[in-house]
This record gives sequence, C-alpha cells and structure tokens, in this order.
Amino acid sequence: MEKFNQDDLRDFLSIKEEINPLIKSLASKVSYKKLGMTYDDVLSFYEEKLLKLFLKYYKGKERNDFKYLVIKSLKNLSTKFWVKETVIRIEDSELEFIIPYYDEPSSKEVILNLFIEFAKTRLSKTEFTIFNICTWPPLYILNRLNDSSKRIPSKLILEYFDKPINKYNIRILNELRRSVEEKIDKLTFEFRDMVA
Repeated sequence: MEKFNQDDLRDFLSIKEEINPLIKSLASKVSYKKLGMTYDDVLSFYEEKLLKLFLKYYKGKERNDFKYLVIKSLKNLSTKFWVKETVIRIEDSELEFIIPYYDEPSSKEVILNLFIEFAKTRLSKTEFTIFNICTWPPLYILNRLNDSSKRIPSKLILEYFDKPINKYNIRILNELRRSVEEKIDKLTFEFRDMVA
C-alpha cells in the first residue's frame, strides 16, 4: 500500500460526502432490529467498506470508475445482510453482539490502519520503527517480558536490535521514545480533527 497522506484523506472525505446519501439509503433498508443491531451499527458496516475500498483501489482508478466500484460493492454488501444466515458472536468490551457474518475488518481496525498510514507520513523511519515495536512488540520481545502490559524496557529493545547495552544507548533510546510518544499524542489529536 502506498503512503496515505493528507491529500488522500481530503479525497476520501470528499468521496464519502458524495456517497453518504446512498449509504444512508441502503442502511435504512436493512432490518437491523431483527439482527439485534442499531441503525448506526449497520451504517458503520457500509462506512468501513468504503474505507477499505478507498485504501485498496482509489489510487489506481479514475474518480468516476472508483465511485462505480464503490456503488457496486455497497449494493453487494446489502445483499449479504439478507442472504447470509450464519452469525458470529463478537465481544466488544464486556458486551456481546450478534451480527451477520461479515468478512471485513472491524471499523476500529480500519481506522487504526488509516492512522498508521497517516503516522508514517509524519514520523521518520526510525521514529516509526520505535512506535511500531512499542505498540505491537515482536515475539522476540513478548517472549522475554514478564508482564506484557508493562512498558518494554529499553534494554530489551536494544537487545532486539543487537545493539550494545550501555548507559549512552539507553539514554538516547529513552529520549527517542519520549519524543515519539509526544509526537503520537499530537498526531492523534490532529487525526481526530481531520476526520471529525
């Protein structure tokens, strides 16, 4: 996937605005109460489908061709609500929802992927690597953590990269981690403002 930048985000929001009337119309025709869902739940399925299509196909197509693909895909999704009888149980926090089988990523996953692509354009390669390792530690690190919920020791990160473990390297890495954490906090607010 190519890097997701601010221009891409503007294009996505523009297309979303154009497609929204169709999304709302399709969502309103779904018998969401029979599925144990709300209208907003159904709406989110269509919106996340649009996000996935944009991330995968937008840059390789003309705008009108892409819109045609979106319309066709969203209408196919409507068929899934009616045809698929298989249901799966998904846990969300401490609540459980019965929803139709749907082989697409959750809206949380889509938004997370969107943010990751956004962060890539704002962080250096080294900063993004640190962000990635601290957020989704590789097995090498996970297997050496006594408590995976705690902060990863800088010594372990240096060990993972096969770097000398000394006071100087630990200090430099700690400074880098603090810098990345501050930048991610700022990017999170910036991203929320952009997609709000």
